[in-house]
Amino acid sequence: MNVTSVRETGGDDHRQGTAAPYGAHPVAPASPPLVKVVTGASIGTVIEYYDFGIYSSMAVQIGVHFFPPQDAKTGVILAVGSTGLAFLVRPLGGMLFGILSDTVGRKFTFMVTLILMSLATILMGVVPPYAAIGMAAPLIILGLRIVQGLAVGGEYAAASTYVVEHAPDARRGFYTGWLGAMTSVSLLLSLVAVSITSRVFGPAAFNDYAWRIPFLFAAVMLVFALFVRSQLKESPIFLHLKAKMGVAKSPLRDVLTNRQALGDCMAVAFGICTPQITAGLTGSMFTLYSLQTLAHVDTGYATLVVAFGSLFGSLATVCFGALSDRLGRRRVQICGMLAGVVLFYPIYAMLVDAARGGRMDLWFWACAMQLPGAMIVGPGFAAMTEAFPARRRATSVALAFSVGGVIGGFSPGAALLLSSLTPSGMGGILWPIAVLALGGAIYWRWIPDRSGQRMWDDVLEGNK
Repeated sequence: MNVTSVRETGGDDHRQGTAAPYGAHPVAPASPPLVKVVTGASIGTVIEYYDFGIYSSMAVQIGVHFFPPQDAKTGVILAVGSTGLAFLVRPLGGMLFGILSDTVGRKFTFMVTLILMSLATILMGVVPPYAAIGMAAPLIILGLRIVQGLAVGGEYAAASTYVVEHAPDARRGFYTGWLGAMTSVSLLLSLVAVSITSRVFGPAAFNDYAWRIPFLFAAVMLVFALFVRSQLKESPIFLHLKAKMGVAKSPLRDVLTNRQALGDCMAVAFGICTPQITAGLTGSMFTLYSLQTLAHVDTGYATLVVAFGSLFGSLATVCFGALSDRLGRRRVQICGMLAGVVLFYPIYAMLVDAARGGRMDLWFWACAMQLPGAMIVGPGFAAMTEAFPARRRATSVALAFSVGGVIGGFSPGAALLLSSLTPSGMGGILWPIAVLALGGAIYWRWIPDRSGQRMWDDVLEGNK
């Protein structure tokens, strides 16, 4: 893996030496308009993880209604596995929409991905069950997961690039931290939507038909999101590239045919993106599965506990993003991975024990499960976006995040499978521990700290 180009311009000294007072380059000031930028970019993350959250929370209902009749556990694994399929196609979506973002524009791209993501979620709520249309039902579900995965493959790159290219150099971690926080907020929103629907309609009606309602609610979110994003303007750096230098004719080819560029991309994929996704899902979806299957906690109560933990996680994510502006992305993220490796198992054991005993400290351990993910996710969007030059930034970020997401997206399913194979059921937590250990080693060896670097430098210097 050749990452010389990143290493030569990185490191802690680089971070400390390049942070410039805001205003050194022609970027709009960090004021209410920047709040609008962050809100508009974050709304896609909200819809994506809202979809992921409700789909994962209702894996039992989806397995029963859309897949061939079998035992309940197999149906759940198939439903969760189809979510992994969405992550599997993300690299293709990343390549497609990354190219679009680097050639046509950041704003146009995340308008397209927003519509595709939302429609895939909404249609989930109207697909007839297996009992009505047979094998067409699971095929349609898988098709919608593929569309959703393709769209998400480009959404993150366009959104994070858009925010980074607007934000002050010295506060990128804070502003992009909100993108990561929206992951927890949207999971919280999905869990609340599922919980309220279940309580309003009752278990029988919910399992029969009312589980579809949270999917249909995405239509309301789409209308709001389209309004917010339509008010945004294109990234100033992209406009400068387009007017003064010309956009890259083939950014994907530039990445794939350049050994250094491809090495940088893969280092970010497996050193940042995979641990980021894995840790985040471990603190939310895997925790929820464990409370339901290992501790046999009521679904509604388990949902509230994980929702509370997700709210804590979202606040912690922003704090760690801001902390990375002072200490550097590298320090904060590697500490987060180390924390996950050392603490995930004991925290998880205490969580399950508290749940089985009906103790109130369950809420504390649910929050603790969120901490490693918050430390990794908070600085994550800034770290991965800073690693690449402007002309191929969105393509590189999309490819890295999508490739890393292939492993990260399968993490809940892999952990659930490991749990089913171990007598105690505790083996599932070993999956995220292994992923974070490997990711931390890759980060330590190949990814330097580029916190605070001036985003306009490579543009004004001709992108050399």
